[in-house]
Amino acid sequence: MDYSKELTALNLNNRLLGIDQIKRFILKEFEAHNQKIKSLIGIEYAKGTCDRYITALAHTHNFIKWKYKVEDERDGY
Repeated sequence: MDYSKELTALNLNNRLLGIDQIKRFILKEFEAHNQKIKSLIGIEYAKGTCDRYITALAHTHNFIKWKYKVEDERDGY
């Protein structure tokens, strides 16, 4: 009830397994990493490297959505 989500078996299961927290943690850290890489383009990293990390984040996001069948919150991170 605290999370303003409908009480369903899937939501309850995900909450008990901590899937929601894992998703937010991984994607949030990945996004922070990408921001750091972006700020270092031309200094330590090439633009192509940053682009590949952005693509990897999108793939990770889509995998989590597919594997755990959770809806986006941000589309949620």
